[in-house]
Amino acid sequence: MIPQYVDTTSESYASGQSFGVLLVTAGVAALVWRLSAGWRRAAGPDASRARRRRTVVLGVLALIGAGGFTKAMTVYDPEPRAAETSRPAPGNENGTGTKDGAPAWAADEPDPPAGPRTVVAPAKVGDYRLLPTPAPGPKAAGKRWLYGKGEDEGTDAVLHVNTVDWDPGLAEEKRRDSITQEFRNFFAGAKALEASSFEPGPLGGRMSCAYLDRYGTKPALCAWSDATTFGSLLLRTPTTLDAAADTARDFRTAAERP
Repeated sequence: MIPQYVDTTSESYASGQSFGVLLVTAGVAALVWRLSAGWRRAAGPDASRARRRRTVVLGVLALIGAGGFTKAMTVYDPEPRAAETSRPAPGNENGTGTKDGAPAWAADEPDPPAGPRTVVAPAKVGDYRLLPTPAPGPKAAGKRWLYGKGEDEGTDAVLHVNTVDWDPGLAEEKRRDSITQEFRNFFAGAKALEASSFEPGPLGGRMSCAYLDRYGTKPALCAWSDATTFGSLLLRTPTTLDAAADTARDFRTAAERP
C-alpha cells in the first residue's frame, strides 16, 4: 500500500489540531484586550472604576482561555496505529465501538492487541469453491487464491490475505498507520468508488467495501484489517456492497484462524 494523503487520524495531526485551537484562542484573547483598551482608559482618573473595568476584561479573557483549553484537550483523540488495534471487547464483538457510542480506541480498558493468526485457503465458502491453481507460498505481497462458482473454472472471486509474519513491510505500515489510513491508501490505489464501513464480524478490527468501475460493470472490493493481518476480497460479479460485505465476512472467518 502506498500512502496517498496526510494521515488525519495520527497523533501528530491531532496535536496540530490542539495547537491550532490554542493559537486561535490566544489570538482572540489578544484582540479582546486590544479592542477593550479604549473602554478601560475611559474610566479616567477614577482608579476604582478603572480596576473594575480591568477586572471585567480579565474575567472575559479567563473564560476565553478556559474554553479554548477545553476545546484543545477534547479535540485530541487520535486513532491508534493499526498494530495497536484491540480485540473486540465483550458485548462488542462486531468491533464497532464502545457501548456508549464512543470510538473503539476511546475505551477505558481495551484488550491487548490480537496475536498472529493462521491463514488457510478454505476449500469452499458458500457457493464459491477454490479453483485448482497453484497456491503461492508466503512472500512480501501475502497469499492470493482464486474462487469460482460455475463449472467453467472461471474466476468469480479473488481472496488476498497478508500478515505481519510474512511481510516486514506490512508490519512497518501497521506500526506507522491507523486502519483508517490503511483503507484510505488501499481504496485510493484501487481507484474505488463509494467506500463504506461495515461490520467486521467476530474477528474484530475494521472492514470497508467499495465499487470498482471496470468496463461498465461495478465489481465489489472489500478489505479488512486488524493488528496483524490485512485482507481483501474482489467479487467480479456486480453485487450490492451489503451483500459483498456478508461474503467478505464469510471468507475472512473461513480463512483466518485465531
